[in-house]
Amino acid sequence: MLYTTPNDFDRPTDSARIQKAIIEAKRQGHNQVVIPRINEATKKPVWIIEETILLPSDITVIFDNCHLKMADGVMCQMFCNENAHSPIGGTKEGEQKNIRLIGRGNALLDGGRDNGLCEKTSNKNGFPHIMHNLTIFFRNVKHFTIQNLTVRDQRWWALCFYYSSFGKISDIHFELTERYERGIDTETGYWRNQDGIDLRVGCHNITIENITGETGDDVIAFTALASPTGFEEALKVDGHSKDIHDVSIRNVKASCNLCAIVRLLAHRRNKIYNISINGLFTNEDAPVRPAVAVRVNEHHYYGNNIEDKAVMGEMHSISIRNVYAEPKQCGILFSGDLCDISIRDVFVTGDAPALMTLAEFDGEVHNRLKNILADGIHAKNIKEFRNTEEENVVTTNCFPK
Repeated sequence: MLYTTPNDFDRPTDSARIQKAIIEAKRQGHNQVVIPRINEATKKPVWIIEETILLPSDITVIFDNCHLKMADGVMCQMFCNENAHSPIGGTKEGEQKNIRLIGRGNALLDGGRDNGLCEKTSNKNGFPHIMHNLTIFFRNVKHFTIQNLTVRDQRWWALCFYYSSFGKISDIHFELTERYERGIDTETGYWRNQDGIDLRVGCHNITIENITGETGDDVIAFTALASPTGFEEALKVDGHSKDIHDVSIRNVKASCNLCAIVRLLAHRRNKIYNISINGLFTNEDAPVRPAVAVRVNEHHYYGNNIEDKAVMGEMHSISIRNVYAEPKQCGILFSGDLCDISIRDVFVTGDAPALMTLAEFDGEVHNRLKNILADGIHAKNIKEFRNTEEENVVTTNCFPK
């Protein structure tokens, strides 16, 4: 097997050596880089990342039992596609293809110590935007694979995608060792916003499977948001739809602090549809528990701009199967206008409802559910709907405990 390795190059930093190996792999035409366990420059089993490693099209990076760790104090992503932050990245011509990040054995991407960049400091007092704390960032990438990696202590979200398609994300384990926000009493149990996998606007035809571990916020989030002043607008890709669709999630055993194992949120006429979720379990080894197994939309995100919320038909065709919620966890939480959702085999062991809606904004906003079929609900509390209009909402084969 032909490949290059960063141990073949003399550069001032480990990240520069990895970047050089990628450049050389492309020049030689075999397009494959192997990062081994031992860093020959230091004779240690760790590679310190001081600057973002840029990924060209048609590249495979194999992490061979290696440990990559963000340097203290740096504010950059660990990996991103090379067009991600350039003007061409926002065009059809700038679409990249065939990027593969593959772990072998115990491959670890480590966020290291908190660098002070968070939502509260983003774009303030010399800090850059918080997106520079992402571990892996792909924008406008088609045909990608990220597989068999452990991500530890991500500084913000671990894996984030914009306008990316035809990808596979599998066998990813999340691990937290530093859980508390700076200046917050640790007894409150406040975790940082450390999502696991985020599909943002324009992502489609993606498989996510075999996800484990613990995250500080949502484990998997699909957020088709839009804001004239947000970084969704700054990262738009001309000519591409903003919808999230045709995504499959399978076999997730993970936990997070209070949030959801899977969260879906649409905003300002963006749509989410053709989503399949099958097999969600709580990671019993984690010290925290999610509040909800699956959260389908919400009112809270819109503030007072009620007209921005998803309307009927914008979030639809969602299949949810084999959900196992522990005590104090709600099974599936609905908000807003939703239709054409199929649910089968939900198991809730505590008093929380298997199916639930919330009345927010002091009850002024109502939920509307249409064409919802829930079959095989195993829970003490089957359904708890508040301020909800129902049309063809059917629950069958319910087994109260």
